[in-house]
This record gives sequence, structure tokens and C-alpha cells, in this order.
Amino acid sequence: MQPMSIKLRLALLLGLLLVGFGGALLALGILERRERAEMVARERQARTLLLKHAIDAASRALPQLATDAAQSEEFAKLVARSEGAPALLPAYLTGSGLSYAWIIHGDGRVRMQIAVSKSDGDIPLPLTPLEFTGLVAETPSPRFFADLAGGLHEVCIRRIASSASGEWLLVTRRWDEDFLRGLEQVTESRLALRGPEEISAAPTPDAIVLLRPLSDWRGHPLRVLRVEHEPAEIEETLEANGRLLRIFFSFGLMVIAATWLMLQGWVLRPLTRIGESLVRNEPEVVAELSAEKSEFGRVAGLVRSSFEQRQALEREVRERAAAQAALQRSEAALQANLEERSRLGRDLHDGVIQSLYAAGMGLTGVRALLQPEQIEAALRLEQSRAALNETIHDVRNFLIGLEPEALKLHSPRR
Repeated sequence: MQPMSIKLRLALLLGLLLVGFGGALLALGILERRERAEMVARERQARTLLLKHAIDAASRALPQLATDAAQSEEFAKLVARSEGAPALLPAYLTGSGLSYAWIIHGDGRVRMQIAVSKSDGDIPLPLTPLEFTGLVAETPSPRFFADLAGGLHEVCIRRIASSASGEWLLVTRRWDEDFLRGLEQVTESRLALRGPEEISAAPTPDAIVLLRPLSDWRGHPLRVLRVEHEPAEIEETLEANGRLLRIFFSFGLMVIAATWLMLQGWVLRPLTRIGESLVRNEPEVVAELSAEKSEFGRVAGLVRSSFEQRQALEREVRERAAAQAALQRSEAALQANLEERSRLGRDLHDGVIQSLYAAGMGLTGVRALLQPEQIEAALRLEQSRAALNETIHDVRNFLIGLEPEALKLHSPRR
């Protein structure tokens, strides 16, 4: 298996960093969503309880007002007056937020109707006498909602405590836009009146929604008060977390990109130049890099030194090869010279010495033919023979200097 290159290893390392970074971001996203859900749940629980308390407090205002009026002796005195009471009662109720008021006998007959606002005029009682008597007999302090004069009204019934004839006070308050805006300021939420079908509607994922049914005197939902609260603090917190997450994401990408650029400039590029220098056998490629005072600069310097040493070694090898070739040529010339001398010695040995030796032998034969009295001739023949032997000896010595072993092998014995 071929090993991976450093560039591929670094790319794989950065890929693993990216995968780890992506996994960390995914985990942070999951934690952020989980934290968001937990914060929304806690806020929903706390805000729901707060909204219930706020709406209950606002809902208790009308029953408390009706109770205070029904138990007031001053109110009972005004009601007991047969004349002027309808004119005085609105002044008493002014500023209470009421829309209508009725004084009702115990049998359900209306004794007196009071329009707190002059523009409202007379409207019918929201209950028939039979419904009224049945309701107060069942519930001593009835509170319900009814559609009156084209709008939704909250209705509250209280028994007038000081009335000898057992009369009842019935008051209403209009739930109009002004009243809802006031509740919105108290609850810091958005309020709206919806139909009864709102109860089965799907809840809003992020908003805190409280649905309060507004029932009629029979207990049937007439309207639904929808209280919706946007958790601004949670949104701000989550937005801050989102900004931190984006900053973390941007910073992580910048770190990875900077790491890759630094690896390219500080590691991969020097390694590439060193590799090219080794492959192309050109030390000039790393000349600029070797001047740097860094690890790769020292490596480049070693590469240049290795190139110089290799070049010096190549020069020495070439010089030694040239010297060896010259030596071989000298040896060949010497061998040729020796062979020439050997040939010359053999020629002299086989030719000259043999001729001289044969001449000496011939003189010896001639001397045997001379007469005894030919002493002078015999003496000269002996001198000639001695001169031939001396010449043979000199030639033999010369041949010994040329090729002594060959001459010794081929030399005749005397």
C-alpha cells in the first residue's frame, strides 16, 4: 500500500477538523433548541400563572364593585327613593366602568333600569324573570357574560343587603376595545375576543397563549379570551445565543482557513520546493529557502550541502575514472612494449644467436680440417671462434634484460 503524502494527510486532518467543528455546531444547535424549549416551558408556566392572576384580578373588579354597592347603605337609600333615584344612581356609578345597572325584584321583574352612559339608552334585561329566579336560587352570586347592545358584556348579580323587599342589583360592563387595551397594559400581552372554536385551535409554538372561556349564564362558552404573550426576554436571550453561535461559527471557519493557509505557506510550499529540487537535481530551487532561519531553511541548507558534496564526489569519480582510463592506456602501451621486446628477443634468440652459434660450430669444423703445421690459421680460427662466443654472450645478456625468462627457456646449452 502506497503511503499517503503529507499534503493528503494535512487535508485529511483539516477534513477531520471540519467534521468535528460541524459536529460541535450541531451539538450546540441541539443544546440551543433544548435550552429554548426549556426556557419557553419555564416562561410559559410562570407567565401563564401571572396572566391568570392578572385576569382574575381584572375579573374580580366588577364582582367587587357590585358587592360593595349592594352592601352600601348609601346605595340602598338611593334605590329606596321612588323619585330622583334613576338620575342620582348614574352619578354614583360614574367612573366605575359600568355600562348598565338594573334594580330587580325577587320575582325577576325590573323595578329600575339605569344607563350609566346617556348614549346607551334602554336595553332589555339579559335574563327573563324565570331565568333570573332560577339562576339566583342556584347561585347566590352569579357572574356570566351576555351579548347586549351589539357587544359582549360581563354581568354580575348581587343581593341588596339593606333592601327589605329582597331586591337585587344587576350590573354590566362592556368588554370593548378600550377595556381590552387596559387589560393588555396590565398583563403586557395581546388580548383578543374569539369564538368558542378557538379552544380547539392548535397552540402557537413559541408564544405563550392563555385561553379563558367566557361563558353565558348556562355555562356555555360565549366567547374565548385569547391572551398571547411573546417572551421577549427569551427571544433576546436566544438572539444573543444565536449571535454568539454565529460568532463562534465564523471564528471557527477563520481559524480553519488560517490554519490551512499557514500550512500551505509554512509547510507544504517549502516541502514542495525541496521535493522539486531533489527531483530536478537543481539546488538553485531551494537557494532562497535555505537563507531562511527556520527548520525548513536548515533542511534546504542540508539539501544544498548534499548537492555540493554529490557534485564534488561526481567530480572525484570522473577524475578517478579518467586516471584509471589513462592508467589502463599506459598499461596497454607498456604491455605492447613488453610484447614488442619479447618478440624482438625471440627474434634475436631464434635468429642471430643461432646464426652465430652455427658460425662458431662451422669454425670448429674448419679447424679440424687444418694441418698440424697450419698453426697460424688454427690460432686465427680460435680467435674468431672466441670472438663469436663473446658476441653470443653479449647478445644473450641483452636478451636476458629484455625477457630473461623467455630467453632462459629458449637459450641453447653449450
